[in-house]
Amino acid sequence: MKKLLLISLITVSLSAKLSAQQYYPLLDSVNRWTYSLWMPTVAPHPLTPYSSCNYPLNYIDCVPEIFTGQDTLIDSITYKQVIVDDTLHPCLYGFIREDTSLRKVYFRDILNNPEIVLYNFLMQVGDTISIHFYNFHYPYSYFSNGRYRLDSIGSINIFSGNRRVFYLHCDTCQNQRILPWIESVGFPGDAIYPYSQNYESMWFICQNLDGNFVQRMNCFEHNYKVYFDSCLQQYVYQQSLFNPDCTYYVDSCHYCNTCTGGIKKIPNKPEISLYPNPTSGTFTLSYNSQFSTLNSQLEIYDVLGQEVYHQAIINQESTTINLPQLSNGVYFYQLSNRKETLRGKFVKE
Repeated sequence: MKKLLLISLITVSLSAKLSAQQYYPLLDSVNRWTYSLWMPTVAPHPLTPYSSCNYPLNYIDCVPEIFTGQDTLIDSITYKQVIVDDTLHPCLYGFIREDTSLRKVYFRDILNNPEIVLYNFLMQVGDTISIHFYNFHYPYSYFSNGRYRLDSIGSINIFSGNRRVFYLHCDTCQNQRILPWIESVGFPGDAIYPYSQNYESMWFICQNLDGNFVQRMNCFEHNYKVYFDSCLQQYVYQQSLFNPDCTYYVDSCHYCNTCTGGIKKIPNKPEISLYPNPTSGTFTLSYNSQFSTLNSQLEIYDVLGQEVYHQAIINQESTTINLPQLSNGVYFYQLSNRKETLRGKFVKE
């Protein structure tokens, strides 16, 4: 009887301690992820397409920004849409939700599979979770399928403050690598890691928690910055000054290396640029002579897909727009005529 009472008291005490510990949710009303790929040494396996999105995303150098869109009801459960902002072919990547009372984040793919637990920040040391990687091809994959055990819980100081780190490890997997979860961020290689490219690269700089995972998170933002890889940003920024042909650099979150296969420019192709970016609200759109402004329209959308501005464009080569009333955040623009559409994004600060 005394033994049972002691166990009950320990359980109550532990539950109270966990409840009292502050939890930093991963999702908010606005969620934006930006990533970089680095020097792939093994090509990913062929992809399985579904509609306009693929698992995993097939990008060699620059990964498009990923953000959450409008709420969607599936089986009476509310999810946020996950959108991949490929400026040529934006697509729906899946659905994500968070239960803050259980400290769990769930993901549901576009293949009609049941939802999975992406993160469980109530796990205790010794607990296990089954993880299946969509793109797993041994021995080329970085992570293997299996049951991952929580080995330890540490802490890390990120842009938004001190956060707990959960270190998971699969004893029975072929690739016995550590999978770190950062509270309020997730895995710093890919927040939706089971559907990532999942192969090994060779990071010569900025050794982070994600090891040699091919992809790295530049930034994670709500309406404010949560996570920021300052080491990688400084490196790419310096490269953009001395070797601009090998870097794509817009700001501290939007950048990548472009010399591991390269993004080739097609001559005589219509192109568009926006500057300054970030902007205080006044900016210039510049487009080359290959784009006809006859019957062209400019449309600007917020991260939820709501149109916030619309204007006919008649000027050749450039147009100055003044929108100081826009709230701070990320916006997407498209300039279209009857034949083609040019797209891009900018940040209002």
